[in-house]
Amino acid sequence: MTAIAERVSAPAWLLALRAQGAEQFAATGYPTSKDEDWRFTPVGPIARAQFAPSAPATVTAAALAPFIFGQAEWPRLVFVNGRFDASLSSITALPAGMTVSSLAEALAADPTLEQHLGRHVKVDVTPFVAQNTAEFADGAVV
Repeated sequence: MTAIAERVSAPAWLLALRAQGAEQFAATGYPTSKDEDWRFTPVGPIARAQFAPSAPATVTAAALAPFIFGQAEWPRLVFVNGRFDASLSSITALPAGMTVSSLAEALAADPTLEQHLGRHVKVDVTPFVAQNTAEFADGAVV
């Protein structure tokens, strides 16, 4: 499913949340050194970058091996191009009562997710929160 198809099939409240993020980012843009919180952080290279969706990637367990630390049986969440990949993740050794799923699965299974997503960090906190809210397509729900 493409990001656009995912966005169209999203619940109305999630579409509204994304639109709110897009509107906020359009109004503020990236921070500059004139913004007190960002005066020592040069974000110019990020602001000048041309972002576009990545091409589909094939990631294998062997390709991830050099990046695995600790014990192989530890829980691990893997995202490929911003989307949760259950086949590369390891979520079988979770503590009792804990669940992990993709955001898409959680949206389908738990209508109460609306009360949490986008409520704890508001889109007007920073331009990066606004942009992320506008653009995200998936995530993990723990």
